[in-house]
Amino acid sequence: MLVVTCTFTGRLAQALAVWHLANGSTLELEAGSRTSDQHTHIMTNPDDETAAESMPQGLWFEDFEPGRRIATPGRTVTDGDIATFAGLSGDWNPVHVDDVAARKSTFRGRVAHGMLVQSMATGLAVQTGVFHGTLNALTGMEIRWTTPVRPGDSIRCELVVADRDAEPGPKRGSVMLDVIVRNQDDVVVSESRWTCLVARDRKRR
Repeated sequence: MLVVTCTFTGRLAQALAVWHLANGSTLELEAGSRTSDQHTHIMTNPDDETAAESMPQGLWFEDFEPGRRIATPGRTVTDGDIATFAGLSGDWNPVHVDDVAARKSTFRGRVAHGMLVQSMATGLAVQTGVFHGTLNALTGMEIRWTTPVRPGDSIRCELVVADRDAEPGPKRGSVMLDVIVRNQDDVVVSESRWTCLVARDRKRR
């Protein structure tokens, strides 16, 4: 079992913020045939009222009450996804891209990168719309991978609000989400804890 903890602070957090601003105030993803035929628009700046309004407002900090559960759509992990991620990340480990070598490994066949699965999980979470216009940043992540994901598997997620700041700031607060990723057989493939910085509702501050 492999555990990875990622925390985005300091210059890296600033660089991510600059990248979003440099690429405009909205990010557009096309879900395509895997989830829907619609586009999802994500406002990276909650104070930008000129951003696209094709989705309802996401959940404010006050809406993320501990115990709340959110289900995502699903998607299939393809050979193309794995090859693309290998090229993007530089992770050409044979267990991901070499059939012959992978069959001789512990996995007895090729498997998707753990970080690819986690990246897809963040995308599926965004597609629910709960972060639309309210998510300021993903500031931390703790991950456990429990079952390999193979080409052709389909994954979906469940987000459970585990906790939130007892004393949030005047404009935003941290929300902790437990994220469970399951495959088409309902087997858990990964469990993670996300820390999200979420904007507060001006009417309920």
